[in-house]
Amino acid sequence: MNRYKIKHVTRIEYSAPVSYSQQCARLQPMSRMDQQLLHYSLTIFPEPSSQGEWIDFHGNRLNYFTLSERHNLLIVDSTSEVTVSRIAGILPSVSLRELREAFKQLNGPARMEGENSIYASPLVTEHRLWSDLSTKLFGPETTAIAAIDLFFNWLHDEFVFDSKATTTDTPLLEFYEKRRGVCQDFSHLTLAILRAAGIPARYISGYLLTEPAPGQPRQLGVDASHAWVQLYFAGTGWVGIDPTNHCLTDSRYIKVAIGRDYSDVSPLRGSVIGGGTQTVAVGVTVERCPGNSTP
Repeated sequence: MNRYKIKHVTRIEYSAPVSYSQQCARLQPMSRMDQQLLHYSLTIFPEPSSQGEWIDFHGNRLNYFTLSERHNLLIVDSTSEVTVSRIAGILPSVSLRELREAFKQLNGPARMEGENSIYASPLVTEHRLWSDLSTKLFGPETTAIAAIDLFFNWLHDEFVFDSKATTTDTPLLEFYEKRRGVCQDFSHLTLAILRAAGIPARYISGYLLTEPAPGQPRQLGVDASHAWVQLYFAGTGWVGIDPTNHCLTDSRYIKVAIGRDYSDVSPLRGSVIGGGTQTVAVGVTVERCPGNSTP
């Protein structure tokens, strides 16, 4: 079991005063099964005139708040502490054809949960390209284990991680053409191709523990939110994969929110009256707490 402390600070500066603002934050890590939330605090400046929380359709906890005081600066500062006992999942050794047939036989909540993750979504729309790529990469008798291995190899050969190549608004097709992007882009492409193969796939946002280079101290605030994907297999359940790092997920991964794509899980989203242009700075620090075991 690993224990982590996470600090996530968003600072938004406006070129003109904001007279009114409504915001919604998805920053609180999940507490379920193999991950337990020990502590969570949220500090907002300026102080909200009203705030509350609710649970969305996907089970994510949202903190919403309203600012009625004129301001040129918004700071949203969250601190969390969690334990994670997750181990890497096991991919089925049966064919994609058999998995699709098994999924069709499911009933009740399991079928509903999977179906919510198999169709097109706002940022991962249907396109013949995804079906063509799925057909090219996977045959009907390809096993899930082999399919993910083939997919990871293809990503490694065709795409490059580049933090400056895209933004949160970059369309998926543009990322595909550029062949460069970030974890959000890699995850959206994974959703598109694996959904086209008939595999229910959902988007996960959260944090990933990163280690400094040997001999270098850990720098505060230089980490970032991370994104990965969970796949649903009948008889196995959800299995996490990280298409950016070409691996299965384990206890280094801290889940915050689940959705169809990034539009369901953005850490901070809202609307303002006034404000002019915005300058956004985000600082994230993920640290192991003393006494941790290794993943």
